[in-house]
Amino acid sequence: MVGEKIAKLYAVYVIPFTSDESYSLILIYKAEGEEFYKALFLTKSLETGDERKNLLKLDKNEFNEEQAIKVFDHTVKDLFKREIMSIDPGAKLYELKFENPERVDYNLSQVRELLKKLELA
Repeated sequence: MVGEKIAKLYAVYVIPFTSDESYSLILIYKAEGEEFYKALFLTKSLETGDERKNLLKLDKNEFNEEQAIKVFDHTVKDLFKREIMSIDPGAKLYELKFENPERVDYNLSQVRELLKKLELA
């Protein structure tokens, strides 16, 4: 899904769209050996399986971990309120914030559970 080894997974947001058979999955993470905090925006169609990816990066020399997480959290929530709700008023934002970002496998299992619960996986 990400294409690189995740060292820390801080938060995940899921937005199922009601206007079509698709959803967005947003992962806030730091990859192993990277100098950036990242937000991967993945939108997937359940009908066709097509995926679109967008990546935002914050340099860790300019932002500490806490600042980066706050910036990405604000960005996701602002995007949801301003853009997504205007296009799809029935869309909902589901949020998982992880107490221990280093437990990547466990955190990803929580994401898989949420996707199953929302019938997206």
